[in-house]
Amino acid sequence: MIDSHTHFYGNDLYFNSYFINSLKFSNIKLISVATNNKSSLDNINLAKKHDFLIPFIGIHPQFHSEHIKNFELIMSENKKQFYGIGEIGLDRSYCNTLNEYINQKKLFHKMLEYAEKQCLPVSIHSRNSLSDVIEIVKEYNIKNVLFHWFDGDINHIKQIIDNNYYVSFGPVLLYSKRIIRIVDHIPIDLILVETDGPLNYSNCFKSVLSSPFLLPSIILRLSHIKNKSFHLVYEKIFSNAIEYVNHSF
Repeated sequence: MIDSHTHFYGNDLYFNSYFINSLKFSNIKLISVATNNKSSLDNINLAKKHDFLIPFIGIHPQFHSEHIKNFELIMSENKKQFYGIGEIGLDRSYCNTLNEYINQKKLFHKMLEYAEKQCLPVSIHSRNSLSDVIEIVKEYNIKNVLFHWFDGDINHIKQIIDNNYYVSFGPVLLYSKRIIRIVDHIPIDLILVETDGPLNYSNCFKSVLSSPFLLPSIILRLSHIKNKSFHLVYEKIFSNAIEYVNHSF
């Protein structure tokens, strides 16, 4: 299995030897996305130690003031040591002024330019800004685009399908009726699974830190929604992830 969106760095659980050995034994791969320059470097260095890690580099909209020249240096000094650009995007929640949102857009465009030039997949954050994000992404020739933690409406779904973008769903799928209805409208060919871990979920997962070992439960719920066997959905989600990263593991 492949967890399509995690943050492997910076949490004690993810450095626990029992957890690490369990991941290796289970043959689970993690796409670890970055949020700033430091975590981009962390991903690259951690991937040298753990072959189950698939490192992405990028600057999250929350950190739109990060030095872009430093990011470019990370890219140039670590060629072929990362597999995608992410987590990138827009988020009005982190903006107190219109100018901050404009700065987020400038950063987002730069990240997409890097991805397009290097033919890399992108992992996108689009909270409170999904319509803007879709319109911007459509300006670029990027084959493999993932809208992580997808939370759009029917109009957004149509645009996602028309542009052949991927969407990913996490443990929220196990308890949210609204998300279940959304998934029902999306072809299985465009779906990935994620945990966004380490993260504390609400409702039935209150105070429980997420981990990739929740993936089988998410896939099982998908198989119920799509009325297909667990094995068929499991294999399809795995092949989707391979196509998204454009690499065999």
